[in-house]
Amino acid sequence: GIDLLTPEIKKIMDDLLLYPQMQGADIYGILSLEISSDTAFELRRMVIWTLALRGISAVLGIAKGVTFALVSERVVARMRLRLFRAIVSQEMGFFDTRTSGELSSRLGPDA
Repeated sequence: GIDLLTPEIKKIMDDLLLYPQMQGADIYGILSLEISSDTAFELRRMVIWTLALRGISAVLGIAKGVTFALVSERVVARMRLRLFRAIVSQEMGFFDTRTSGELSSRLGPDA
């Protein structure tokens, strides 16, 4: 497998987890810790990357939903058109045995 954590990031995470102040600290306590500027820079960089990836993930999720909705609407429209053409191409005796409401209702939920 691919290890996404570089040795530098692993060291930063280890340093943060080894702080005695971290035990039982809330998010504000963690943010107020006195840490070196290098560690703070790496921590900020990780947070920014995480937020960027979350944002990209959200945008791609929205794009996936919109694409799925468009494709499914087109598929349903194509199925309804085929069903309509099949109904219209039937012989006259077919329409004697079925009501217009029954046929039109087939175009809705059945397709």
